[in-house]
Amino acid sequence: MSSSTSYADRLGQIGLDITLYIDLMTLIFGTIGCIGNLIIFTTHQLRKSSAKIYLLCSTISQLTTILVCIQLRVFYDRSGSNLQNESSVFCKFRYYIAVAFPALAANYILLATIDRYLLTSDDARIRTWNQIKIAKCLALVTFVITLLLSTHILFFFDIFQNACQIQPGSGYTFIFGAYLIIVVILAPHMLMLTFSVLTIFTLRKSRRRVIPATRVNRILNRRRTLELKLIQPTVQHFTLHGAPAGHSQHGGPRLLKYRRILSFDLNESSFDA
Repeated sequence: MSSSTSYADRLGQIGLDITLYIDLMTLIFGTIGCIGNLIIFTTHQLRKSSAKIYLLCSTISQLTTILVCIQLRVFYDRSGSNLQNESSVFCKFRYYIAVAFPALAANYILLATIDRYLLTSDDARIRTWNQIKIAKCLALVTFVITLLLSTHILFFFDIFQNACQIQPGSGYTFIFGAYLIIVVILAPHMLMLTFSVLTIFTLRKSRRRVIPATRVNRILNRRRTLELKLIQPTVQHFTLHGAPAGHSQHGGPRLLKYRRILSFDLNESSFDA
């Protein structure tokens, strides 16, 4: 019995060590990545992009999750503190922030995906939703709604039977599970995938319309070049040998002018072709 107990203790300690290493790596590399994103999304090159508003808000939400949630978990797991099972405020706060801020980051990425899809629309009225001022308003509304949707955690999580949990036997257990799976995880990511696919289809559709028009322009430019090449020898003949009698005084300079124009059009058409 003692050997099996010690084996179970060792496995538990190994699990805690692995969790600690993962948390430390996430804390270090996640913080560096978020800081890099903040530097990129605040550059002047992206100041006119509405999507950078959503991506910037998502980065801030992710950075808050890393700095608060992970540090709390490392402190709580390693300090031996029982504060979560003793303080109702700490119990509610830890579960609330662990759910609300990751959901907030996912919702902002979803808005950035929708923003890119709207930008590819053929309707000018739909493309007006890509304005910076509209993006700021939507970011604020998303922030308020997402935080309000998670407030039920503050009411139903508490200290029950000396543990931070939902009241045993409560129907809220199933509601909370459905909220995590559907609202926080599945819905945002499925919508991201849907709008990403729609954006790809819209871009391909636009490309099919542009390519035939480009081909037609190339054909017309080639025809124009061929016609100019056929006309150019005649103009050169009149320029070199002179105009017919009665038109020698004014015809020569005028033909020289036509020759210059024709040569310019020929060079321009050859460049376009």
